[in-house]
Amino acid sequence: MLTGCFINNHSVNYLIPQGASRRKRIRNLMDYPFEICFQYGAVYKIEEKTACALVSFPEVKKSLSKVLGLELRLITSNIGLRNIP
Repeated sequence: MLTGCFINNHSVNYLIPQGASRRKRIRNLMDYPFEICFQYGAVYKIEEKTACALVSFPEVKKSLSKVLGLELRLITSNIGLRNIP
């Protein structure tokens, strides 16, 4: 659902290298906020899969190693080192 919502987003398309794997990269990009909210916040969805909300609770202490692992995966498999700046 998140991939479909962001497939034409200009900011996402600026970050994600274009090409045959673009949809897969966007899906992987959406994994990052989903995992953060799933583990340290809340994920709400409508049963019909037409809407969802990802909520991050800033007061919840996050595991540094887990967050760094997710960020490293985000950078290496989706954004690419050239797009970090």
